[in-house]
Amino acid sequence: MMASQESRPGVLPTIVLETADAALWDDIATRLQALGHPVSRNADPLRPESPFVRIIDEPTDGNVAQFQNSILLTSSASPTLTELALQHGAAALLVKPLETAHIQASIRIAIHRAIDLQSLRDRIENLVGHLTSDQSVSMAVGVLVERYQLPPTDAYERLRRYARNRRVRAHDVADEVVRNLASGNSLLKQIMATPVESKA
Repeated sequence: MMASQESRPGVLPTIVLETADAALWDDIATRLQALGHPVSRNADPLRPESPFVRIIDEPTDGNVAQFQNSILLTSSASPTLTELALQHGAAALLVKPLETAHIQASIRIAIHRAIDLQSLRDRIENLVGHLTSDQSVSMAVGVLVERYQLPPTDAYERLRRYARNRRVRAHDVADEVVRNLASGNSLLKQIMATPVESKA
């Protein structure tokens, strides 16, 4: 992951430099390598998880799908290109001739944006998992409420206690209840037989 690469001292992500200008490639690659960055002409297809920062020379509207979190190099910052860069999430738009300090600052921004984006994706994935889990538990509680005329808090407590006694997640028990609903569901009877603590 990008975050682990960034947090280890001395380990920098690969810079993927896309340009048809051989002299520019040599110039930028030399500067970046002097800063400790590995430089490549393209991302490693065998290691799609390996982090990289993309630098695109003279981008066009034909490759906007690659703009997200990329550094765009141009001879002149036209309003159209600037708008495309904004719309498609570019990390920076640099006008040539290039200053090493500007490239380095843009790379740092791109790395940190990539870390933030990955963190956000991970959080969204986690939230979706929780919502799915909560939905299963809610459905199973609803089944217990409907079949046994229990208050929802009691139904949830029985489900939770049953799962705890068997050292499994309540979500897994709930999934099983919902999956076996049509077959009479002997699991419901087992859950109902689970003792719960009285609230005295």
